[in-house]
Amino acid sequence: MIHMMRIVSLVNEGPGSTHGKVCAWCNRILREGGKPVSHGICPRCAKREMDRYLGTVSPAPRQMTR
Repeated sequence: MIHMMRIVSLVNEGPGSTHGKVCAWCNRILREGGKPVSHGICPRCAKREMDRYLGTVSPAPRQMTR
């Protein structure tokens, strides 16, 4: 899946690309630019999501309510 994301990223980011790009998960700026703004995923969020997808990250503990 990561390889496919990288291929799509390379296809969408041509050398003359002038639009901005932000991470759709954390809103970190991935590439400065003008409008329109495109969305992608930063390396940190991609790792976290892949770890969660593969089951290597346990879900957050649930809070007990009384």
